[in-house]
Amino acid sequence: MNNSSLFLKKLDWPLLASVALLLVFSFLTFYNLDQASNQFLMRHAVFVPFSILVMLGAAFFDYRIFKNHSTASVLLYTGALILLGLVFAFQEIRGVSAWIVLSSFTIQPVEFAKIAVVILLAKYFSQKHTEVNNPSQIIVSGLYVGIPFVMVLFQPDFGSALVFAVTWVILLFFSGINKRNIFSMIIIGVTLLVIIWFFIFEDYQKARILSFSDPYKDPKGQGYHLIQSKIAIGSGGIFGNIWKGDDAYQIIVPEPYTDFVFTSFSNKFGFVGVVAVISTFAFLMMRLVTIASRFSKDNFSRFFIIGFLGILITHFLVNIGMNLGLLPITGIPLPFLSYGGSHLIAMMTGVGIVQSIVVRSGG
Repeated sequence: MNNSSLFLKKLDWPLLASVALLLVFSFLTFYNLDQASNQFLMRHAVFVPFSILVMLGAAFFDYRIFKNHSTASVLLYTGALILLGLVFAFQEIRGVSAWIVLSSFTIQPVEFAKIAVVILLAKYFSQKHTEVNNPSQIIVSGLYVGIPFVMVLFQPDFGSALVFAVTWVILLFFSGINKRNIFSMIIIGVTLLVIIWFFIFEDYQKARILSFSDPYKDPKGQGYHLIQSKIAIGSGGIFGNIWKGDDAYQIIVPEPYTDFVFTSFSNKFGFVGVVAVISTFAFLMMRLVTIASRFSKDNFSRFFIIGFLGILITHFLVNIGMNLGLLPITGIPLPFLSYGGSHLIAMMTGVGIVQSIVVRSGG
């Protein structure tokens, strides 16, 4: 058996199958969704194959470079911070400084920064996990997350800031932090939220966050999109509107291909489709848990997989929560379903690194 065949045999195919199914769902959602669907489909048809190539490249790449050499993870992290800083030199898009604009396409560095931060934290916790309850070690790991956290807050991108924070907390929890330190972190977290609310958030951001609790208080303003999202999801019924003709699932929500892709999918495929999507995500996440459990003696691999899983879970819960009106609208994509090259390529890079771990560890 040649090296290529052996490599393909060692890949975790159940994980790849779940990702592939979610990508199929994305194409089905975009198809004939509205007048711009052909444009989005054509671009998505470029992003998906390219992201698959990136995933395979990451799988071929020896992840042990990051595991065995701190310099590699620090350089990657530093590069991500530089890119995050560059976005402020470019024109805002929809009031947010989150993209590097290069001619006809854009790059959103924060998506790649999420992977870089997980790699750095995996390296740090794999070395310092026995000292995790030392306050200085918690502070250092917090600084690694805190720098990109603050940078994206000023874009402003509260959704991505939340992803950084939650991923850090998840990794701290699995590294063995004690209850006293958890309580201290909760106090610090609440204090930071108060500071962010009163000194960083603009009035329109506060109004958007508060609108989810009672969207009908301002049905034609801040609550409008949330109301339309609920109507669109509810009108999907059991089997969806895709069977009722091309005009049956024309919906009125912002970003139907990105932030509200779950609403678009639910409207087209109904409750049955929603069950299929959630089941696929659940399988993907459980598969990552299963893979991580194999590496009890390989802390870097285990921490990276847990951190990547933390990113996926946060994106999944926050995106669906805001689509259902259970959480404020924060502008965060649904992994593998939402349109967007940067996010898709970053998530596929994460999948590729997991595959690199599996292949080289005999998993």
